[in-house]
Amino acid sequence: MDIINVKKPEELVKNALTVIKETIKDAPELCRIALSGGETPQKLYKKIAKDTSIDFSKVEFYQVDERYVNRYDKHSNYKMIANTLIRPLAGKVKGFNFFDTSRSIDRCVKNYIKDISGIQFDLVLLGMGKDGHIASIFPGDKEAIDSKEQALYTQTDDFPIHDRVTLSLKKIKDAKHAIILLKGKAKKSILKDFLEKDVDVYELPAKVLLKKKKLTVIYSSKK
Repeated sequence: MDIINVKKPEELVKNALTVIKETIKDAPELCRIALSGGETPQKLYKKIAKDTSIDFSKVEFYQVDERYVNRYDKHSNYKMIANTLIRPLAGKVKGFNFFDTSRSIDRCVKNYIKDISGIQFDLVLLGMGKDGHIASIFPGDKEAIDSKEQALYTQTDDFPIHDRVTLSLKKIKDAKHAIILLKGKAKKSILKDFLEKDVDVYELPAKVLLKKKKLTVIYSSKK
């Protein structure tokens, strides 16, 4: 595990971009990268889109998770990823696979499972909530945490959008490499718990990533 502490968010973006570029370069053929939504990765996606040294013709992007809202809703991860990364690279990227929230939740999940069945992600880009959740897998949700599916439907009462669709912990753990991006002093405590607190995945789902051979944690104390 590599832990990179930086002072400024610009350095967080720079370090994450370096890991992503190395992953794409080292992939022999197709490189599959799963992307998270949220505020932290937005600047990173804009940087990726502007980097002319990347061979995007060998890259397929996927979603890590999604709020079950219309894809053009302000809360949509799809909307953010599409606006900052996919549209600026129109015609260059091999593909972008996403949760189709225009379908019923059941059909949305089943269709996405078909998209990701039999593949291993080269890289999964993640955040971590103050409660230790990753993707849309939340503390105490034993059914979701233990799921053997590749993607699933979850719910949370801790955020305005309750209904979520997400990669499973099993699928995330199976990725060749994972990056966790954390920003701001408020995340320092959960990072310490993640690294040091003696609790299981039911209390802190991100703990599952500690078993990975390739894990990069990048933390910026400033937002």
